Amino acid sequence: MPFGNNIVYTEDDNLQQVLTNPNNRTTKLTAWFEANRTLPGAAQYTFAEFPGHFTWHASGKYWGPRCGNHKIKIGRVANVSPNRGEEYYLCLLLHIIKGARSYLGLLGDDREWSAAMFDAAHWALPYQLHELFVTLLFCDVTNPLELFDKHVNKMGEDATYYATNGVLSPSNLCLGQYIRSYVLTEVDNILRNAGYSLSHFKLPQPSMGTESIFYNRLLMDELAYDVDRISAEASEQLSKLNLNQRSIYDAIMCSLDNAAGQTFFIYGYGGTGKTFLWNLLLNSIRARGKVALAVASPGIASLLLPGGRTSHSRFKIPLDIHEHSVCTIKKNTHLSELIQQTSLIIWDEAPVNHKHCFEALDRTLRDIRTSDGQDLGSRQFGGITVVLGGDFR
Repeated sequence: MPFGNNIVYTEDDNLQQVLTNPNNRTTKLTAWFEANRTLPGAAQYTFAEFPGHFTWHASGKYWGPRCGNHKIKIGRVANVSPNRGEEYYLCLLLHIIKGARSYLGLLGDDREWSAAMFDAAHWALPYQLHELFVTLLFCDVTNPLELFDKHVNKMGEDATYYATNGVLSPSNLCLGQYIRSYVLTEVDNILRNAGYSLSHFKLPQPSMGTESIFYNRLLMDELAYDVDRISAEASEQLSKLNLNQRSIYDAIMCSLDNAAGQTFFIYGYGGTGKTFLWNLLLNSIRARGKVALAVASPGIASLLLPGGRTSHSRFKIPLDIHEHSVCTIKKNTHLSELIQQTSLIIWDEAPVNHKHCFEALDRTLRDIRTSDGQDLGSRQFGGITVVLGGDFR
């Protein structure tokens, strides 16, 4: 057998059936591992102590709790000679280790798993470390909490950066709790997707109720602007507008202030001040602590906008576009949460794109914004104020 366990069979038995019978692969030792996973109170005994509190059911190959007031039972572990090497040391461990769930659990520490986390931290991003940690939890980690505490700082490096760079400003005394709560929440989300939770692995619940933005990197990026600086820039830019620019600016801000969700198209050839107006609008909205997304069709044009991205990159517009296309943005993702919080979209050089791109975005925003509980699914672009700009020449 694979683990060298003994089996009893008669000369009339089919050897192939004997080898493939799953019951023959279960021994008292492997059943002890399983009992430690499933039976309450089982993990407090060594293998040698186990028969005093649990009964071996040979027919079903499992351990069950002893019933009634029976005399104390003494377990007997087969003698193993020291010259048997690993088998001898395994026998010694069965008299010492309690609650092992696998052969590796008999070693009593998580050095191998800790080394894996340490090596991965040299190249992996924090979210990848979260996924690795969850994977290791299913590898019979002896002490999940100790492993977590040892690597929580590496798993929370992204949260540490944002918390200390103006997005959130917890005190130094609370920063450690913020980071710990953040990592626990991220790990719990991954576990719940697999049908488990923190409590299943005896990990604590987050101790602090941090803001939802703390978990969304896209939102954190969009709200990480220096409010004092962009407020000063917006005031200076506003004083430099000409009459046409001021009229356009007031109309767009009125749509934003009243949550009208209007769509504007600003036409003008190069040098008429469109980019200047875009920068003012972005600074004005971001200075209020709101989200304004800046996109442009060509990559070069997007570089002229603070926080600019190409429209295909930001909204996941498919390259093979047709009249029924939608953007590949799923609900309950960081990007969909960002869009739900968005107040303004500026799309420069819009005429470069096919009309199906705008229709796909419209359908997608309506679908995502419907989940806000408001009647936004029937409004153009999901009720977001959208400013399109460009030159048809």
